[in-house]
Amino acid sequence: MSDSTKILLNMFGELSDSLTAFFEKVGVEICTRDQVSLDSKIDYILVDSAESAIERGREFNSLENEIKIICLGKKEEVKSFLLSGGRLFLNSEFADTDLGVYTLTKFFEEKSNIHLEESFSASFEDFKKFNIINHLATGQSLDQISIEAFENGYNPATIRSYIDHVVFYLAYLKQSGKAQIPFEVEYAVNSDHFVMNICSAVEGFTAEFIMDSFGDVNSERPLNYLMGIAANNCDFLDVTYVEDPGKIVLTAFFGKNEAKRFKGLAFNNIQTTAQIMAQLDRKLTSFKPQEEAEKELTQKQNALFEQELPNGFFDIPKPPENSVLQNEETKKEVMGQVEDQFKSMFPDKDLSQMTPEDFGKVMASFPDEIRENLEQKLSQEDQDYIIEAMNKKPMMEEALLQQEQRRQSIDQDPEKLEQIK
Repeated sequence: MSDSTKILLNMFGELSDSLTAFFEKVGVEICTRDQVSLDSKIDYILVDSAESAIERGREFNSLENEIKIICLGKKEEVKSFLLSGGRLFLNSEFADTDLGVYTLTKFFEEKSNIHLEESFSASFEDFKKFNIINHLATGQSLDQISIEAFENGYNPATIRSYIDHVVFYLAYLKQSGKAQIPFEVEYAVNSDHFVMNICSAVEGFTAEFIMDSFGDVNSERPLNYLMGIAANNCDFLDVTYVEDPGKIVLTAFFGKNEAKRFKGLAFNNIQTTAQIMAQLDRKLTSFKPQEEAEKELTQKQNALFEQELPNGFFDIPKPPENSVLQNEETKKEVMGQVEDQFKSMFPDKDLSQMTPEDFGKVMASFPDEIRENLEQKLSQEDQDYIIEAMNKKPMMEEALLQQEQRRQSIDQDPEKLEQIK
């Protein structure tokens, strides 16, 4: 075995002939649990559930060791899956189709294209494109997609719903300062599949900007479920971050022939804040400042819809009304106690991974006097607030760090200083 050989630890069990043939074709060597130790070089782990992915991620320290976890099972617990190193959900028949094989090859060879025609010219012929510059007025182009889908035997309801939810997700991303308009839409259709690309220019995209959008439906916080509904509307969704030129690309497949459908969810080059911070020097050297003309164009395009959507990425959680946590000293003391105890009890977890169950364990672990004091002080709303604040803390710290780095960059650049005077 050479140093360049990719190693896949199979914790799933017996694989289909097509998947086995695929791994052999791309040079991935499959091994079993008794053939490796925790110190072994492993590139991928194959599991049968999101729960198993979380367990194996913790066991093999997948994020630090840059191990990607693949789940041949139900698409669930997406946030915990991502934070454990999970990057691909797929079904057993995934490698039975040409498009499925192409998608798997992209994942294992870590290749990416922005435009559909660059990837699928062999499978589709007529590629159509349009731009969305206002999420509140998507217009005639979406009507045309619905008609084409219906005429070709595809369900226009799922395709239209997919577009609506992705566009509003990107609108939230734009509101946070991470994405830019226009949102570029491309699509094509053949006898077996309807494929669609939606992409946007982004800056410094991390897993934290998408993992919370796969949650349960909550009418008060739509950002929490937009991408979850989008992913459930299509057979397969590929989320790719292309660092240069800085694009988030969402590619969806819709099928109508059951024998040729491939199902799942992939995250390509989507890293957590912790991984990004470890590579901060590389990120800073590759950063390209925004052109002034492009900024002016964005301002003009946004003139009619600058009002922000509620509950965005950088909305700092606020304590409930009449809460003891409205007092800054009390809030600082309580948050500090919870954070210190969480880090002590869960050293392998990031704050963004804290669950209500984890919080309950933290509370129960305090000495009686502290626990009773906290239980008397904190309502259920207070506890929900603390969990949300802890979840958002790493992302907020990254945002503040980036702002400070930009401020220092401007302070040290006479030309930039002159431009903003």
